[in-house]
Order: sequence, then structure tokens, then C-alpha cells
Amino acid sequence: MQYQFPEDLFVSVIGGLSILDIPRLHIRDRKQAYDFLWTYGYDLKDEKDLAELNRIYRKGLAFFKAELLVEEEQIPQAFLDLHSAEDYYDLLIKASSKIDDEEQVWACAVLRVLHVINHLRNGLFRTFSDKIQNQIFGLFYGHIHKDENQRPYLGNELRTIHLEDFHVKKYKSRSSAAIKLLAKKDAFAMNILDRMGVRIVTHSLYDCFRVLDYLISEHIISVPNITPDQSKNTLFPLNVFFDVMDKLSLQERSHSEEEIDALLWKSLEKWSDEDLGYTFKENDYSAGEYRSIKFIARHMVNIPIGKKNLRFFFPYEVQIIDKHTHELNTKGIAAHGEYKKRQRQAALKRVFASAKH
Repeated sequence: MQYQFPEDLFVSVIGGLSILDIPRLHIRDRKQAYDFLWTYGYDLKDEKDLAELNRIYRKGLAFFKAELLVEEEQIPQAFLDLHSAEDYYDLLIKASSKIDDEEQVWACAVLRVLHVINHLRNGLFRTFSDKIQNQIFGLFYGHIHKDENQRPYLGNELRTIHLEDFHVKKYKSRSSAAIKLLAKKDAFAMNILDRMGVRIVTHSLYDCFRVLDYLISEHIISVPNITPDQSKNTLFPLNVFFDVMDKLSLQERSHSEEEIDALLWKSLEKWSDEDLGYTFKENDYSAGEYRSIKFIARHMVNIPIGKKNLRFFFPYEVQIIDKHTHELNTKGIAAHGEYKKRQRQAALKRVFASAKH
């Protein structure tokens, strides 16, 4: 009776462990390698599938060289010239070796990168990226204008909110998305929710909440389609904000934005840290100093195909921040460059798993 089972694969399937984190595959010969790739999505007896896999392999090696290798390090020669079906079968067999030598470690590292690149190359965004972006960003473009001095503002004939900046992130580059997938153990391609988005920078803290109100009331964003567990507010606690607004509503006179901002910051002194209503979304690579309002919205994209329409929800990120905080976020360890550096180091460590690297 057989009592030997592939423990790490079992844990990957029903224990929540990503395939990127198992130390080896369990493929003994080329027949098993063919079956593995066929189920994965590629029939290497088909010339078109083999050509597509070759393209993915070249993309993977280019990414490896550009983003992961350090100093004068090179990919071993044995992994540079794969093009036949047998080459890929042998790569899988090498990754299944029970001997943790350099060849096995590199085989696994290359396969981890290929897996991520493959998932990023296939999907709705790659096929319909222009239509997706036009429909989502179009929600905002109809409300973003420029005054006589070419300064942006958000508004319509009823109200206007002057902005410091309105920035569109049309897409997260494939390299950036691949680094994120390799760095974060709970991330997978379908769950990259910030491949595109907008950042709105206001003049005042108070205007950040006015912008959020505008987006909601003008139905630029759909509140039912927000992804709740992705929302983050480290800019200013909501409970303190509403407490101040309630007090201001009882006063008869109006207040300037500068006065309201001063009242908001002054009010923090009356609250203990435990009672501040911030909303956190854990991110191992963001510095604690980085502050913003950030959430993931989803839009129903509608794409005509023949006589039918293809409809699907697509996520995008909205970030709202005031000018002063935005300037602080671009300095020191909170800066985006430092964030990417930490993420790249984590990706490199994961690609080579337990190997000394």
C-alpha cells in the first residue's frame, strides 16, 4: 500500500500555499511533463502553443535580467536557449529534482517567473485595455476641467473644487505587476486591483473629503461596487472629521478652508490614539509614514462583440490626498522609489526560495 504523497502539492491545493512557494515539482519524465503543461494550458505538440511559450520564455528571461539580477550576476547558460518542447519538459524535470543544487534552484526560479509572466499576458485587460481605460477614465474626464490659468478643478455648474493635481495611472506596467505578484504571497494576477487608477491631489485636507463627497453624489464611483476590504484611510480619522463637521453645522457663520483645516488638526489633540477612526490595509512594503485616502472601485465595462455585449466588472484604484501630505509622502522611506526597492528585494528572495542568494 502506498503511503507516500506529495505533501507540498497537497498544501498548495487545499492548504493555501501558493505554487510559487513550494520547493520543487513532482514530475518524473517527459510524459508527465507534457501532461502537466497540457493541463496548465499549453499543448506543446501544437506549434502555435510552442511558439507562444517561447515568447513567454523570452519575456521571462528579459524580466529576470532587468529586474531581479544584481551586480554582475548572470542566468546560467543552460537556461538561455530553450525553444523545443523537450527543452521545456526537461526544465520541469530539473525543477523536480530532490537534490537542491544550483541547477534545481535556477529551474524553479525561472519557472516561478514564467508562471507570473504567463498570467499577466493573458486576461481581459490585455485584450481590451483601451476600451477598459476609456470607459473608466471617461467617468472622471467629464468632471475635470481647467480654469483660465490652466489649473485643474473638479466640478460642474453647481460646485467647484480646485485641485493641485489630477493624475491618471493608465496601467501598471507588466514588470511592476510581476514584481508585486512575486513579492506578495497573497497576491495573484486576478487579484491585482490597482493596475490602473487616478490620484487626486487637493489644496486642503478638508477638500479631500469634499472630493470624496463629489465622487459619490455625482455617481462617478458606484458605492455598491467598492471592494470593502481594500479601503484605506490613513489621512485623517473619519470619526474625528464627522465630529468636527457636526460642531461646525451648529455655528451660524461660514468658515474658510484654512480655518476648517486648522480645526481638524487641532481636534486630534482631544482624542486618544486608540479612538482614532483610521482604516488600515496591511501592506508589508509601504512605509508607516505614507498617508492617503485610497480605495478600489469597480466599473461595469461594456464591450460590443458582434451582436452581443461582453459585460464584466473591472477594478481601479482611487487615491485622494492633500498637497502637504503628498509632498511628505514623496520623501524618505515613504517615497515610491523606496517602496519599490523593498518590493523588489522581497521578490528576489521569493524567486530563489530557500536558496542562499
